[in-house]
Amino acid sequence: MSEPAFDAAHPLARPYKVREIPGTHEGWFVAEGRHNVEALIRHGFALDSVLLVAGAHDDLPEKIPAGVPVLRPDKAQAREIFGVDFHLGVAAVARAPKKRRLFEALPALGEPDAMPHTLVVCPCLGDASNLGAIIRNAAAFGAHAVVCGERGVSPWSRKAVRASSGTMFNLPVFVSPDLHADLAEFAARADCTLAATRLGPGAVPLPGWKPGARHVALLMGGEAHGLSPEWLRLPHEAVIIPMAPGVDSLNVAASSAVALYHLAHGDAARR
Repeated sequence: MSEPAFDAAHPLARPYKVREIPGTHEGWFVAEGRHNVEALIRHGFALDSVLLVAGAHDDLPEKIPAGVPVLRPDKAQAREIFGVDFHLGVAAVARAPKKRRLFEALPALGEPDAMPHTLVVCPCLGDASNLGAIIRNAAAFGAHAVVCGERGVSPWSRKAVRASSGTMFNLPVFVSPDLHADLAEFAARADCTLAATRLGPGAVPLPGWKPGARHVALLMGGEAHGLSPEWLRLPHEAVIIPMAPGVDSLNVAASSAVALYHLAHGDAARR
């Protein structure tokens, strides 16, 4: 294991200083905290480096793959890098998965005898913390993948990875380079159903909703305005979550948890 002497100006230290790595959904991303770093190692992600604050997680170095550089700032140096007291003690820079088309990433969807799949689709979310929470909900309720669009926040942004609390490495999470075409192909299949939680005529209350097909993709709309007409023009089943008078919507992450619980454990559960 290579351990260069720590230098805040070292090129390997730079990504840790950036609050959100800008640019595309591909490239490098930062994962903070032991749960996330151990998950990266366990699932074989390519690591550019690991930052380990002096005195923290003394048993962790033996788990870091050979050849991965380890930066060892002290607490004061870590505060200079992160801008706050870095109580988590460990972070890593890793290579993000490449963009993939839906049926390329999940070839089982094209098999006639495939087990029922539940997908969570986020075309254009703007809040990384919400996206991370949705990924955590998807993992908790047994969804099979989370699919994002290019126009939304990256699932590999620092906030999204942190909010997922290590769960985003337990299921496929990817960005489609042509999500609209993927969903149009999905909706055209007899064994697939798009579903959207939205207000409007024809929406079925969630407690009485049963998907019309074996595979279900839940469309989660943006925080401010929900799903745009571009997505709602796709054939879909509209579902509404009943709420107390005077309240017309839930946070998008909360909505995903309610709908996913219903699909996993309610009358809609597919056995």
